[in-house]
Amino acid sequence: MGKYKSIKMLSEFDVSLELANEIRVDFLATNSDPNEDIVHIFCPNKFIGYSVAKNWCVSDLVVKCVD
Repeated sequence: MGKYKSIKMLSEFDVSLELANEIRVDFLATNSDPNEDIVHIFCPNKFIGYSVAKNWCVSDLVVKCVD
């Protein structure tokens, strides 16, 4: 699909993932709860998540992001 180029905040609740091949995937929140996770990205042996309350979180797949 393409290599990662950037992750940008479109708004307080929306996230855009841009790939090196110029494909962009926007994650648009359907919930305004700041504690609700907006996006999850699963990588080999890593988990990346974002919520307004917790901001960005990177952890091992076995360990869940906590406050």
